Amino acid sequence: LLGPLTRFCERKLKLRHGFAVALVVVLVVAIFMLLLAFSVPYIIEQMTSLVQGLRGHARNLDDPLERLLTFLESYNVPSSIITSIYDIADNIDSMLLSLATVLLQGLLNLSTGLLALVVVVILLVYFLLAGSKILNSILSLFPATTQLRVQGLLMQSGWLTPLYHTTRILISGRMV
Repeated sequence: LLGPLTRFCERKLKLRHGFAVALVVVLVVAIFMLLLAFSVPYIIEQMTSLVQGLRGHARNLDDPLERLLTFLESYNVPSSIITSIYDIADNIDSMLLSLATVLLQGLLNLSTGLLALVVVVILLVYFLLAGSKILNSILSLFPATTQLRVQGLLMQSGWLTPLYHTTRILISGRMV
């Protein structure tokens, strides 16, 4: 997915593969964050105008509400019901503010979830494409005698480990 950009960084900028991958991941995350930085103020502005519009509509309901309450009183509707209607009408502003808050929290949670999804996909693709290089780099950290033992252990479990990880990825995907 981002391999061509990584190879470009390796060839033209003469970066090692690890640094090129890190640069590409940082660039992708930065672009995503910039998109959020430019879109979130617009969305907040739209939410603010939505709340103001709802408040305007709520004010327009005052006159019909008064007529409704007068009508209900003329038919001897219990005062508890009329009081409840008054309370709802008085609290409409706070209800609208609560609605806007919930919508903004949902938007923030959605954008955070999307960012996490992008990062997971990038890392998953990178690890799937560069897995053997990563394994060799990790093996090179061990002393020579231990490297042979670790390689033998990996060879013995080589068919089982990918199956285990594949099932874990599928299970995790189902839980999201």
